[in-house]
Amino acid sequence: MYRLPSVYERVIELGTKIISCPKECCGVNKNLNEGVIPRVFFVEPFLSENPKGLNYEKAKITILGFNPGHILPFEAITYRLILEKYNCLTSPHDPMCYKRAFKEIHDIWIKCFGGWELEKLPVRFSYFRNTKKLLCEISQLLERYQGIKQGEPVLWAELVYCESEKRKVLLPEKTVYNCVSKYLKSVLDLSSGLIICIGMGTFNYIMKIKECKLSGKGDDHFHELKEALRGKIVLGFYHASGGGGANFRKYFEDRRK
Repeated sequence: MYRLPSVYERVIELGTKIISCPKECCGVNKNLNEGVIPRVFFVEPFLSENPKGLNYEKAKITILGFNPGHILPFEAITYRLILEKYNCLTSPHDPMCYKRAFKEIHDIWIKCFGGWELEKLPVRFSYFRNTKKLLCEISQLLERYQGIKQGEPVLWAELVYCESEKRKVLLPEKTVYNCVSKYLKSVLDLSSGLIICIGMGTFNYIMKIKECKLSGKGDDHFHELKEALRGKIVLGFYHASGGGGANFRKYFEDRRK
């Protein structure tokens, strides 16, 4: 009997395309020679360290951000070394080079950002730490109302995978469209049930797709995205770090009383 590839296998395939994207978009930083790669796309088991949770066909929860924050120097050095190791910089058109590189990068992300012992997550990466704190707080609700259980896959993704060129400056609409039209449909096909949008910008964009307020772009792509969102529950939360962090922390105020 034919078995669909696991969510992990499909993440590796799509992640390979994301980091090797040849498109040069306005308003973002991407420089593989300096290790500044498109990033934040990985899957891990919910509230568990058991890798068997990645054998499911789809993710039970998808965490969707707008685009990654600015890369730290040690991150860029690490990614650059991995790309060099697999000859991605000297053989830029060989997808297998990028696939090997992305597998290793994915493993690094799991080791750095994965896991549910929140005190062990680096404080510097508050986006992951705070978002996971929220997921832990609502885990019983997720199981009761969505049937989401420990060990089932959580997918971390973005609308745009390249970091912004300038802080606190909105990305050009064309740049967002380029990335959304290229990758979001595949992300939604990997997702079942629940989409959690981190940041009101992310939530508003997804809701505009659902409500057909982003049509008229000259193709039927947003119609396809609307269909891919059909039947999925979309929740929006304030951003877990940066300027939205203060509002995000209000979710936990009652716990401190």
